Amino acid sequence: MAHILVTTTPFGGHQPPLVGIASALVRRGHRVTYSTGAKYRDAATRAGATWWPWRDAQDFDDTDLAASFPTMRTGDGPRAMFDSFAQLFFGTGPGQLADLCRLHDDDPVDLVVGELTCVGAPFLHEARGVPWASVSLSPIALSNAHGPPVGLPVRVGRGALFAVRDAVLRRLTTATLGAHMRTLLNDARAGAGLPPTRESGIDSLFSPVLALCQGMPSLEYPRPDAPAQLHLVGDLAAGTRVTAESPDWLARLDPHRPIVHVTAGTLERSGDLVTSAVEALADTPAQVVVGGDPALVPAADNVVAPGWVPHDLLLPRSSVVVTNGGYGGVLAALARGVPLVVAPGGQDKPEVARRVAWSGAGIDLRTRRPSPARLRAAVEACLGDSTSRRAARVLADEAAAAGGASRAADLVERLLADRPPAEAASAPAP
Repeated sequence: MAHILVTTTPFGGHQPPLVGIASALVRRGHRVTYSTGAKYRDAATRAGATWWPWRDAQDFDDTDLAASFPTMRTGDGPRAMFDSFAQLFFGTGPGQLADLCRLHDDDPVDLVVGELTCVGAPFLHEARGVPWASVSLSPIALSNAHGPPVGLPVRVGRGALFAVRDAVLRRLTTATLGAHMRTLLNDARAGAGLPPTRESGIDSLFSPVLALCQGMPSLEYPRPDAPAQLHLVGDLAAGTRVTAESPDWLARLDPHRPIVHVTAGTLERSGDLVTSAVEALADTPAQVVVGGDPALVPAADNVVAPGWVPHDLLLPRSSVVVTNGGYGGVLAALARGVPLVVAPGGQDKPEVARRVAWSGAGIDLRTRRPSPARLRAAVEACLGDSTSRRAARVLADEAAAAGGASRAADLVERLLADRPPAEAASAPAP
């Protein structure tokens, strides 16, 4: 069996999908090394893998980024986004490469499976010739000759006028945002001793031989020119969001009353969405289960705030999920046919909200601070045999067909079969 390296940046939301892949590979008898920050060492061992630390790469606590990156801008604007790539995602790349080369030179790796923002994986591929598969955790951001660029606040449309609009936006985005992102990436590549890339944006971070992408077809805009190595694999984290035993609070929920799950993601600190949701639903028949910090949850008779919520147990019983648009939680809900009400936060969350609305499986409130009245109306519109629920069931079927971590493991093993381990281990550096 092969020695497979799995890499991801140390963010809580990035762990479950990579743990899903690592666990699937371990079950098939492969030896897996899992490289991430010290905070998520237990995630590696739970998957049956061996943890490999970030040492040369700047490790960090995802709840206190300022401690490790004191000059990095915060917020949701473009400057903050570019700064996070310059210092954190790309900036740690040379150190990641040093860490991974130390592993590979001592214990040769047959293949590296790298989460897209963890640039050590493609860097190792170039520096040591190790075959490489990428994993995208968000809507596919690879450049596309059809539709609007990912991330812009525009909605997909059909017809000649939309085609012209989208072509203009793609050219402008490539010449501005894409060029700047390439400059930041090339700075990191230079620090790692690698030549510059000429590809726009983050295109070079998608593996040219195997690009695993979380998601389902109905969440993606039409991409008739999709390259053959691009594979939608549904919800990679399915089966990882569970506890050994069903918690007592879950057993006490009334099966005859609707359950509305409210989640603002692993890093939310403001509590705005939670407060609005509790106010909106406090006097309704719904049972409101709120994930995250219980200190942010207002008290109400129909509210349960257990802290961490095992999605694999709760979501099959849920009627609606209210979310800030974190892609992992969105996929978890849709993979179980649960419609969504999205009050999008920062980063990629507005893009996720637009995809949910476009698929018909939920409502995009287009603000991170919806009024309780508006939020309540959206939840009520999704209850019962609603249009949103029927669309969510379609996505659940698509997720099942996509195969999740098991299919990802199939594709990884196919890539290994195409290049025997001995060849991978002995490949010279370019």
